[in-house]
Amino acid sequence: MLIRSLTSLLVLGALQAANAQWTDVHLVDKGGESTIAADGVGNVYLTAHGPCALFKSSDWGAKFSKIKEFSDGQCDLCVVPRPNGHVNTAYLRNGISGIASWFSSDFAVNNEPGQAVKGGLDREWMAVDPKTERLFMDFSDGYIGGPNSKGVFLVTSDDNGKTYSDRTRVDQEPDKSYAVDPYIAYGQNGRLYCMWQVTTDSNTIDSFRVAHSDDQGKTFSLPVTVATFPKEVGGKAVDTQERWILGSMLAVGKNGVVVDYPGYEVVNVDGKSSTVFVRHFAVSTDGGNTFNAGHITMSPKELQDAIREFRKKGGESLAYPYYIQNLPWLAADAKSHVHLVFTDNRDGASTTKDKDTPLANWRVRHIQMDHLARGFGKSETVSQDYAARRPPMDFISCSADSKYVYASWTEIPGNTHDWVFSGNLWAGRKPLK
Repeated sequence: MLIRSLTSLLVLGALQAANAQWTDVHLVDKGGESTIAADGVGNVYLTAHGPCALFKSSDWGAKFSKIKEFSDGQCDLCVVPRPNGHVNTAYLRNGISGIASWFSSDFAVNNEPGQAVKGGLDREWMAVDPKTERLFMDFSDGYIGGPNSKGVFLVTSDDNGKTYSDRTRVDQEPDKSYAVDPYIAYGQNGRLYCMWQVTTDSNTIDSFRVAHSDDQGKTFSLPVTVATFPKEVGGKAVDTQERWILGSMLAVGKNGVVVDYPGYEVVNVDGKSSTVFVRHFAVSTDGGNTFNAGHITMSPKELQDAIREFRKKGGESLAYPYYIQNLPWLAADAKSHVHLVFTDNRDGASTTKDKDTPLANWRVRHIQMDHLARGFGKSETVSQDYAARRPPMDFISCSADSKYVYASWTEIPGNTHDWVFSGNLWAGRKPLK
């Protein structure tokens, strides 16, 4: 990422007015690392771990009920529903001993175990071809904090997740360059996209790369590097540890691909320079063959206002004394509008302290892009502030259909630790115009 002047970004899209306010924001249960997914016909599914569970709403996300617990689950749940009632749920098994897969043909009223994918695997995600219902799942074999990754791999299923194919290598990383933390998306053009993060020290992240397949995952293109992460910005060392360098990827429209990624920027506000950690986005309009240079997601004015608010409310006294946007997730609605949720600390220091250091005020926000060429509009609040040293990891989630955009997240008020993964599980929705 380049250190750039905010004034150079003023051409990026006028602020878009918010469609409506978030409603029905409510506590669901206990859980962490949630994913939320709508099937387009009124059912919304939610997964979380601690304990590993599947929740369902049959009224467009107004209320959720727990419908299944997975006793052999450890973390990294995800769910992919379709309007015909097919639902696939996957997660990492206890001991990081492989990926468990469950399938349903009746809107998750009944769930049956499918074939497990065995090994020391990590961070599985799924996508589906809506025409053939072929299911795609990618994952890494190895992970940061464990054995070095042998690469990112893909398996497919043509029977709703009952069985899976042999795995195919997705990345082409050289020796001592490790592909971790994959993502996956399926485009309207029939192209399958996989993204992964690259580490060379099994701790920090060096770059994000994207490859695509035009033969249903049998072979993949040479990767395109979408973002890189320098270890110094503005002459100072910055933290690029994996848990901060989280992203998201979305296929939208016929040939559109949007990648969310983080980055440090030096921003001058009111004559004072601040290093901030903010969301960026890169867009491809040619099916992932090339991506633009990427931009800060938030408008210059809103970013400046957020930094002012952070300073005014004591943010520079925090354990992480800079403005932060983290935990992103992308989704598209039925009109191909792009939605992003993330967490930020613009509300500065809370009144709750860990010894002599105040905890940060964290809040989930939502921001929307109506056209790939215009950039994102102004963000809006989804949740209330909660006080914590750092928000729960590793991800929050977003989904959308023809009526609503949905979000799910975890809050742990009063958390004084860096690495916490489960707490109070929340969900919310906002009607779309």
